[in-house]
Amino acid sequence: MKRVLAVTVARSDYGILRPLLAALDAAPDFSVDVLVAATHLSPAYGLTVRQVERDGYAIADRVEMTLAGDTPTSIALSTGLGVQSFARAIASLSPDLLLLVGDRFEMFAAGVAAVPLTVPMVHVHGGEVTEGAFDDQIRHALTKMSHVHCVATSAAGRRVAQMGEEPWRICVTGAPGLDSLAGVTRLERAALEARVGMVLDPAPLLVTFHPVTLQAERTDVEVQSVIDGLAHVTHPIVITAPNADTSNARIRAAWAAFAASRPGQVQLVESLGTEAYVSLLFSAAAMVGNSSSGLIEAPAVPLPVVNIGDRQAGRDRSTNVIDVPPDAEAIRAAIDRATSAHFRASLVGAVNPYGDGRAAPRMLAHPAIPFYPVAKEVHGVSRMTGQPSVLLLTKTSFWCREAQAFLRQHVPGVVVVEGERGASRPSILESWHGDYLVSFLCPWVLPAPVLSRASRAAINFHPAPPEYPGIGCYNFALYAEVSTYGVTAHHMAPQVDSGAIVAVTRFPVLRTDSVASLKDRSMACLLTLFQDVMTTVVKGEPLPQSSERWTRAPYRRTDLEALCRVTPEMTPGEVRRRVRATTFPGASGAYLEVAGCRFEYAGEEGGA
Repeated sequence: MKRVLAVTVARSDYGILRPLLAALDAAPDFSVDVLVAATHLSPAYGLTVRQVERDGYAIADRVEMTLAGDTPTSIALSTGLGVQSFARAIASLSPDLLLLVGDRFEMFAAGVAAVPLTVPMVHVHGGEVTEGAFDDQIRHALTKMSHVHCVATSAAGRRVAQMGEEPWRICVTGAPGLDSLAGVTRLERAALEARVGMVLDPAPLLVTFHPVTLQAERTDVEVQSVIDGLAHVTHPIVITAPNADTSNARIRAAWAAFAASRPGQVQLVESLGTEAYVSLLFSAAAMVGNSSSGLIEAPAVPLPVVNIGDRQAGRDRSTNVIDVPPDAEAIRAAIDRATSAHFRASLVGAVNPYGDGRAAPRMLAHPAIPFYPVAKEVHGVSRMTGQPSVLLLTKTSFWCREAQAFLRQHVPGVVVVEGERGASRPSILESWHGDYLVSFLCPWVLPAPVLSRASRAAINFHPAPPEYPGIGCYNFALYAEVSTYGVTAHHMAPQVDSGAIVAVTRFPVLRTDSVASLKDRSMACLLTLFQDVMTTVVKGEPLPQSSERWTRAPYRRTDLEALCRVTPEMTPGEVRRRVRATTFPGASGAYLEVAGCRFEYAGEEGGA
C-alpha cells in the first residue's frame, strides 16, 4: 500500500483536493494523510483547518509558516520558513508520494523541501498560464520538481511537455474542482443565508478579487475600480476575502469599508466553506472579480462571470466569461450584460474546457501513478534531436503493413515484429527495453514484466469499441444489431482489453453490413486512429485519455462458438441474426447439429 501525503495550504487548494482525497481514501492500494499548513491555521484567514477536521481526514502534521505582513519581503520570508517547516514534517512522515496542487508560494515551499528528500511528487493543475501573477513562475517550478503531472486541459499538457517532461508522466484529467460540484450537497436557501449572514433575494453577485501580484502597486486603484463598478448594483453582494498574497490587506480594508457602507446588501465573508461556496455558484446571478473559479468551476453551472484585469490572462476560458479591464464603466456595463436573461440563456450547452467532473478516477487510473521513478529524463532537451524508441508488434495483413509504413517514415528506428495467431512469443520481448510498446492487431497476450519495460506507455489498438472487448467483436455487434461501432486505443494490461482507454473512434453500422464489410471499415478506422495517436507520440505530446471505460469482461472463443450454434427451437428471425453475425469467407460460421452430425451454413456471404 502506497502512503500518500497531500499538502493543503489554503481554502482554495483544499476544494481541489477534496475529491482526490476521497478517491485515494477509497482506493485499496493507497492510504492518505493530510499535511495542513499556512493560512489554514490562521484565525485571520478563517481557521479553515476546521473544514479538513470536519471531513474526517487524518491530519499528519500542521505547518506554521505565515508571517505577519503582506509585503514582498514578508512573502519571501514566509516561503523560507515554510521550506524549513515542511522539511521537518516530510522527513518525519516519510511518505511514498507527495500530492501538491497549483501555484501558491506556500505549496512551492513544500516542493522545495521534498526535492532533497527524494520524495516523488504528483502535481495537479500544472501547465496553466496566469500572466498577471508570479503564480506562473511557481507553477512551472513545481512542474519541474514533480514526477507525475495531472493537468486540467490538453493545452496545459502540451506546455508541460514543452518544459521537457516525459509524455508518459503527463495525464489530462480535467480539473478536480469540478468533481466537487456533483458530489457536494447544496444548502437550502435559508441555510445558505444563515451561513452568509444576509438575505439572498434577489439572486446575489458573488465577488472575489485577489491581488495581481505582478502589478501590486496598482492594487488600490484596481479594487476601487471594482467597487465603483458595483456601485449601481441592487442585488445582494457576497464578497469572499482575498488570499494571502502581496497587498491583500489593502483589498480587505477596501472591502470592509464597502460592506460597512451598505449594511444588509453587502457582506464580506472570510471563508464560505465548500458547501456554501458551491451553493452560491448555483444560486448567484453572476460572479465578479478575478478568481480562477470563474473560469474553471463557473462554466459547469453555467454561471456568468465578469473577469477583471490581467490576473487570469492566458488561462483557457468558456463562453460564460466576459473579460474587462479594471475600469469602473467597463465593469458596470459587463455586470449589466452578465445579469441579463439573454446572456444567461446563451450559456445553455456551453462547453467547459476544464473537463467533465471525473478528474479523480482518471488520476488514479493513470499508469504512471503507481510507478514514479524519481530520476527523470529531460524530454525534448536531451532527446530533442532523437525519436522515441518504439517496438511495434503486428501481423502481416494489408492494414498492418500500412501501420508499419507510417511508423517507419516518422520513427526511423522503429523495431517491427510480425506474427500470426498460434506463433510463439518472439524472443526479443525477453530483453527489449524502450519508450513505447505498440500492438496493432498483435497475436500475443503480453505479461506484466514485458509491459513494464515500456518506460512511457504500452498501447494496443483494438478493432472494436469498449462495449466489445476480447474476440468476435464484429460478430457480437452484428448479432446485437447495433447502430454504431468503433475502434479503441488503450494502455495494455496483463488482462486482455482492460487497460485505461486512450481514445475511441465510432462510425455508423449500415443495415447491409456483413462481418466482412464491418471488418474492412473497422480496419480503415483503426489505421486512422493509429496514425492520430502515434502522431501524438512522435510530436512528444502527452497521450490523450478518454472518459470511456470497458463495459464488460472480454468475449472468449467459447462465447463465439455458442453464437454460431443454431438449434431447431430458434425462430427464423433468430437464425437469420446468427447467420448474418457469423458468416465470413473462409471461416466456419453458423451450424446445426442433428443426430451427432454437424451441418454448417454455406450460403453466399451476407445471404442471411
